[in-house]
Amino acid sequence: MELLTKEIREKFRSHPCGCQDGKYGEAEILAKYFLPCTRWTWMITEAEEMPNGDFYLYGYVLSGLDVDFDEWGGVMLSELEELSAPRPFDCLGVERDIHMKKGCTVNEMLKEMGRDPLVRHSYSMDYPEEMDEDESEV
Repeated sequence: MELLTKEIREKFRSHPCGCQDGKYGEAEILAKYFLPCTRWTWMITEAEEMPNGDFYLYGYVLSGLDVDFDEWGGVMLSELEELSAPRPFDCLGVERDIHMKKGCTVNEMLKEMGRDPLVRHSYSMDYPEEMDEDESEV
């Protein structure tokens, strides 16, 4: 399946990383990808095209491990293109949700999936330049 259509490429180019910072669960999903027969789901809200033509994708990820590992994070498009489901479904690769409604937010998608909305998760790609002394001992 083609993960990057012309329409999605344009959406990615018009939503650089950081453009939806602070919207939390109200961030608009540009594309939704999933790995069949697993829990892995990527709700992409921002993207940056790299000099080599690959895209760095950022959004909310439903971890294949457990709900406790769901988080905001980034992945390269090329990494998604290389993934396959575990055996015996390893012939299946990441797919694009072609039924996702346009303008859908992360919270709307989570509700549709029977999940609680995001309220306490941070949504920032910024990392502290320095850690406080108390934090470094954790």
